[in-house]
Amino acid sequence: TASYDNRLRGYDSDSGALKFEWENENRCHFTGVEVDLEFDEILAVDKHGCLAIFSLKTSRLQATKQLAKGPIISITKVLARQLYAVATEHAVTLWRVEHDLDFNVLRGGHEKAVIALYTCSGGTGAAAGDADFRIFSAGLDNTVRLWDPYDMGCMRVLYEERSEISAMAFYEAWNILITGHDNGDIRLWDLDTGSNQTLRQHTNSVTTLVMALTRRNEELLISGGYDGMVVLWDIRSLRNEPPYMVAKFKAHGPGAFDTITTTPGAAGPVPAATAASSAEAEAGTPGSAAAAAAPSGLSTENLTLDSTSGVP
Repeated sequence: TASYDNRLRGYDSDSGALKFEWENENRCHFTGVEVDLEFDEILAVDKHGCLAIFSLKTSRLQATKQLAKGPIISITKVLARQLYAVATEHAVTLWRVEHDLDFNVLRGGHEKAVIALYTCSGGTGAAAGDADFRIFSAGLDNTVRLWDPYDMGCMRVLYEERSEISAMAFYEAWNILITGHDNGDIRLWDLDTGSNQTLRQHTNSVTTLVMALTRRNEELLISGGYDGMVVLWDIRSLRNEPPYMVAKFKAHGPGAFDTITTTPGAAGPVPAATAASSAEAEAGTPGSAAAAAAPSGLSTENLTLDSTSGVP
C-alpha cells in the first residue's frame, strides 16, 4: 500500500501482519507502485518525478532515479523483460532496469570504504592545454587517491594523519583539493606544492563540502557540519591573502543535515530549511565575497544510486 503519509507498506496477506515499511526520502507521497517478482524488488514513483527501487530481500532502498521534472502518474510493467512504462501528465516514457552489469575492480584502491568521489568537468587540466577529467576518491583508510581517467591507474596518493576524512571536494579553478574531517577541521591541499593548510570553524564532523559560484568569477567554498552550522569561505589566493571565513550561520540542529546544493543564478546561497532558523550570522574578513554571501536560495537534496542495481 502507498498512502498520503509518504510511506510504502507491505503486509502478509494471510495474517495481515506488517512485513516492511519505507518512508519516501523526498517527503512526498508515492503515486504508483510495481512489483518485480524475478528480482524481489518494488518500484515506486512519486509526486516529485522520482523512481525508488526497494529490495524485498534486504528491506533496503536499492536505488533512486529522477525520471521526470513533474509528478509521475503511474508506472506499469510492459511485455519486455525489465521494461516499464512511466506516465506523466504530458508523456509516456519507457525505461529499462538493468541488473548484473559488468564492472571492473581497480587495483591499488582504498583499503577501507570509499566515502567520496569527485570527477573534474573537463576544463583546463593540470598540464597546460589538457582537458581535465581527473578523478579523486577519498576513503576511510584516510587517503585521497588521484586516478587517471583513461586507464584508471592510480596516479597519486595523499595521506591524512591527523583526523579521519569525512568529506571531500575539489576547486578546479585553483587546483585545490579540499577535505573535511571528523574533528571539524577543513584541509586545503595544494596539489602543485603538496602542502596543506587547515581551516577551523566547525565543532563536530564536517559532513559536506561544495563549491558555489556566487557572482561572476567569484566562487566560494561552503561547508556543513554535524554541529548544524554552515560556513562560507573564500579560499582563493588573491594578492597572497590567506583563506578566510566570509559568513557563518546556524542552519539546523546538531546532526540534522548532510547535503548542500546551490541554486544556479541565485544571488547567494543559504540552506533550504534556514528561512526561520538562520538568525545568527557571523561575518569574516570584509570584501566583495562577503557581500555575495547574503543568504537567498539554497536547497538540500539527497540522491543515491546503487551501481549494482543499474538503473539507467
